[in-house]
Amino acid sequence: MKLQNSEKIKKVLMPAFVFAIAGIFLIQSPSPVTAQEKPTTPLKRSDEKEKIYVSIDHMPEPSVDLSKYLHEKFKDPENAKNDTTKGLVVVQFIVGKDGKVSDAKIKKSIRADIDAEVLRVVNTLPDWKPGIHEGHPVAVYYTLPFRYKSN
Repeated sequence: MKLQNSEKIKKVLMPAFVFAIAGIFLIQSPSPVTAQEKPTTPLKRSDEKEKIYVSIDHMPEPSVDLSKYLHEKFKDPENAKNDTTKGLVVVQFIVGKDGKVSDAKIKKSIRADIDAEVLRVVNTLPDWKPGIHEGHPVAVYYTLPFRYKSN
């Protein structure tokens, strides 16, 4: 009879003991355990002192419909007019704290002549509403996909 009671006590006390120990470890943790947030730490370019952010509270906003603008301004390169090339070009650029687009670079390429035309069009984009971080306009990297299909 005593053996059965001690086994019942073990069954009841063991889980309580485990929860108590886990609670002590959580209380002693130096920082709270939270979901990971998007980093707002800026990336610094070596040739410039201006901080360039990757993600901020209020990202830059274009002053035009980007898809419409890119497709209206894009001119098929001569080499692409008679083929069936299609795919996705990804371009990254900086929207400065003044809203100007700069430093456009191809991140995903289809073909050199198509990439060059995408860069040409992106570099003609009108000024944007700049990104805002902690109440101030800041420079932000912006990545834009461009779906291409030859005519």
